Amino acid sequence: MKKILPIILIMILALAGCQSGDVEESLTPEDITTFDEVIEDGKVEVDGISYTIESVSKSTYEYDDEGNIIERTNEHRDKKVRTEFIYNENNDVVEEKSYSEG
Repeated sequence: MKKILPIILIMILALAGCQSGDVEESLTPEDITTFDEVIEDGKVEVDGISYTIESVSKSTYEYDDEGNIIERTNEHRDKKVRTEFIYNENNDVVEEKSYSEG
């Protein structure tokens, strides 16, 4: 019995840790943090830590009144990918169209 009790406790902790709430639904565009850090000599410093930059990409998002992403643009080097999202009445993505330039 003494050997089974720790196993049961571990199983309960593992199951409790696997439960998750709807984190995505609670996020709003205002929750997103952006940084205006200065890039010098291929490095950037964030919160006192210096990072070497391997490559840089830029992502831009447009939202509708419901907070859904309706367009995402990713730019990396000389390439640009624009993605449009279409939602149904339940705010589920039903179609995703991507267009590439470059």
